[in-house]
Amino acid sequence: MYEDLGTYLVSLETSLLDARMRNPAKVAELLDDTYVEFGSTGMIYSRAEVIAAPKMEPPLHIKAQNFKVRELVPGLILVTYRAIQDSTPEVHTLRSSIWQLWGGKWKLTFHQGTRITP
Repeated sequence: MYEDLGTYLVSLETSLLDARMRNPAKVAELLDDTYVEFGSTGMIYSRAEVIAAPKMEPPLHIKAQNFKVRELVPGLILVTYRAIQDSTPEVHTLRSSIWQLWGGKWKLTFHQGTRITP
């Protein structure tokens, strides 16, 4: 299915950016119980808030590029990339996510987005 773990985690990460994927059940399946997000606006979001967000927000169209995958320790992976939101003006962010292996499944435990000037 996936040639390596990095490719698999990038596919999970990009699935969370896909408006068709972002339904509460699918998002809940990927987020760890202790998940926290530092948003690009400076807001801090809990797991419950992120799961509820697809019901409250219009779908965003985001292009992701320049992925880097780095194993911090066995079972703990850092994924970084640049995201470009299709809007006027475009919004560019540098993003980082920490994925942890729990009970044989990869769960997103932390995410941060930082706005940058293109």
